[in-house]
Amino acid sequence: MGFDPASEGYQCPFTKKRCVKAASATPLPVCSVFRGGRQVIICPKRLLERDVIDDVIDSCWTAAAPVHKAIASEVQLGDFGNVDFVVADVDGSNVENFISVEAQAVDVTGSYRPAYDALVAGAMLTRAPTFNLNWDNVYKRYVTQLIRKGFYHHHWDTKMVALMQDDVYKYIYNKFPFLTTTDVGDQSVNIVFLIYKIVGSGPYHLVVDRAVGTSHANLSQAALYAKAPDRSVFEAKILSALARTPSST
Repeated sequence: MGFDPASEGYQCPFTKKRCVKAASATPLPVCSVFRGGRQVIICPKRLLERDVIDDVIDSCWTAAAPVHKAIASEVQLGDFGNVDFVVADVDGSNVENFISVEAQAVDVTGSYRPAYDALVAGAMLTRAPTFNLNWDNVYKRYVTQLIRKGFYHHHWDTKMVALMQDDVYKYIYNKFPFLTTTDVGDQSVNIVFLIYKIVGSGPYHLVVDRAVGTSHANLSQAALYAKAPDRSVFEAKILSALARTPSST
């Protein structure tokens, strides 16, 4: 027999609240999937297996240890939406120091529902489900926002912390290698990647892998000056598009 999350009201084991993916008429509470022999996190709430606040303070807080620690959730950040939470040292109405934190996972295209349904039923799949990881969205949506948010934090003389699995960080870095440092206390650092990895073979657990520092300028320059494809490749795409588009002349 499988296990049906409905029997426990779709409670997330990491937030202890109803799964955010179970709000639809057809709930699908899945926080990680296997791809290429690796378990990849597809819901940022999966990172909350860890005490991420302690992790952030231990690995990323470079000012004097917070005396009056406070956690503010879903803090508005101009036209670029919210940050997940802010760790602050607050004395009365005075914010002494703070760092902002966001968690990032990978979106999925297609559907893994057949695998989920089989798991709940304790049955075998008759054929592999058709879904993929939307890695490009990590760059198109998240990295571009991270650059702007890092720019804000540069002006505020503090840091933006990005929580993510090692697979996500590797994708970003391999997409456009940028300058990094392990000295996250360096004054030039305004973006810190706090990287986790999954260990074990069932049950699985998250551990802190490392903290890597960079700046909005380094990240932006690497993205802006990424190696362009050959002109001939783009010309071939033009001809292909023309071939499938009716002529207007």
